[in-house]
Amino acid sequence: MIELKAIGKTYGKRNKQRVVLAQVNLKIEAGEFVAVTGPSGSGKTTLLCIMGALLQPTSGEVYMDGQRVDSGLTENERASIRSEKIGFVFQFPALIPTLTVMENVLLPITLAGKALDDGGSWARQLLAQVGLSDREDSLPGTLSGGEQRRVAIARALIRRPKVLLADEPTGALDLDTGNKLMELLQNLCREAGLTLVVVTHDPTVASKANREVKLLGINQEYKQTI
Repeated sequence: MIELKAIGKTYGKRNKQRVVLAQVNLKIEAGEFVAVTGPSGSGKTTLLCIMGALLQPTSGEVYMDGQRVDSGLTENERASIRSEKIGFVFQFPALIPTLTVMENVLLPITLAGKALDDGGSWARQLLAQVGLSDREDSLPGTLSGGEQRRVAIARALIRRPKVLLADEPTGALDLDTGNKLMELLQNLCREAGLTLVVVTHDPTVASKANREVKLLGINQEYKQTI
């Protein structure tokens, strides 16, 4: 599903370069739940963005469904892959405050210029699955932090992606809300057969994964826990 080969990422020029990732090799199978952990600054979010074709590596190769996505494609082609195959959930939901919950969920379809083949029934089904059927006409400012995250999950799933990439999805949430959110995320991905990759500092979240990948330091040694 996702394969990273000898991934490296540096910032800066020549003698002022900062190495963020070096020689990272990772293969993630379809339907797998992988947690990426490590100290702050170890490159977790950078790795997630490279997986999602949001950021190009300095060296190495990135494959999704057997297709190389880090080179040989135009930016429009990469954007098409992101739009069609990948859903993103970030720590901050980034909902549009002037749009309703339903409009926010449908935003990826709207931005892609696609028509609603089902009259919005899939969006309503997603809102039902995240427990927000009664809030589809509400504005984001009237929702709690946990509710906003759930809207973001529904939005990430609206185009039926194959992969869901989540960066600290439980960050800044209380323990109970965070646990419920992760349970929801896992159930949705399991039911849809999605590949789930979560960046987290939370050992409780990591313990729920099929596999944990730890980025350990500036030289980017890493280990995997089954």
